[in-house]
Amino acid sequence: MRLKALPALLLAAGVSLAAYGCSASNDINGTPLLAQGDDGGAGDDGGTNASSSGGGSGSSGGSCTPAPPPNLNPSTLPSCCTVGAAHCVPTEYVPSADQAALASCSGGYCVPDPFISNPNYTPPSCNAFNNTPGVCLSLCVPQVEQYKSILTQSTCAATELCAPCTNPLTKMPSGACEFQSPGKGGGQCSADGGASGSGGSGSSSGGAGSGDAGTAPLACPYEGPPIIDPSTLPACGTAGGAHCLQAALVPMAMQSQLATCTGGFCVPDVFIESAGNYIPSTCSSLDGAEGRCLNENIPQVSQQESMLPQATCQTYERCVPCFSPIDGTKTGACNLSCDPG
Repeated sequence: MRLKALPALLLAAGVSLAAYGCSASNDINGTPLLAQGDDGGAGDDGGTNASSSGGGSGSSGGSCTPAPPPNLNPSTLPSCCTVGAAHCVPTEYVPSADQAALASCSGGYCVPDPFISNPNYTPPSCNAFNNTPGVCLSLCVPQVEQYKSILTQSTCAATELCAPCTNPLTKMPSGACEFQSPGKGGGQCSADGGASGSGGSGSSSGGAGSGDAGTAPLACPYEGPPIIDPSTLPACGTAGGAHCLQAALVPMAMQSQLATCTGGFCVPDVFIESAGNYIPSTCSSLDGAEGRCLNENIPQVSQQESMLPQATCQTYERCVPCFSPIDGTKTGACNLSCDPG
């Protein structure tokens, strides 16, 4: 019997539940949940892409964002969102650092109204994952809408959710706390296209949460409150101990190893709670061989459930051997995440 090596099941070292890779088309220095910085976002100092923004003294060329006209307000702009209040702002007035995170509209980007109405608007603070700092962002921001199943309402308005300032998986700035109002960040444009102002989006101060860039990554195995609370997700499978995690949060390479559920994949709770930084419990498997307790909702475990002992595992788990009793090859059960094997 061999379990086809049971590859990392969301647990491969260095691969987190949400590290599925964003493109520049939807990544603002990472995103409210993913701080991978695919498009050259948050750097080592946590700033917002200083090399490409219009900040600084204007000594270098390049584009900048001019100040908005005096009458820029939602009532003069086309509506662009059905799940909250937002209007279409012309591209030239939307900070380049924000554009990748906003939905496009005819001639511009769909910006939540508070950012349009008040050039000095700062989103209200809120408690995000595990009471970490966050800000209230509109559901009109595409990735806030995308991750609404795991973001908390907290103290936010009805059409907003609390996005964490720091990615709970990577401990890097998420970008959620660095949104800017239209026209901010570039100062006045000079003749060479540079910015003459000093308040650019590339300033070293960054935004709320930018100072967290040096925070150590999650320990493995992770010990602490759930990174994502499985009870907030739909239950899945028949064995128990697993919930349906939306497909966008499950690495593509791992999806084939999991059962599907509505909108996502059926993931064991212990993996969700630890963001993949988990070592399954050791148990005594076939013929007393060393094994690991794995959830029966994992297809390759359920297919051989009748042959695998429960041992000291949970009622919804089976003890999978580290090595195949047939040919001695590794099953992969004892090499998940940071398991020393």
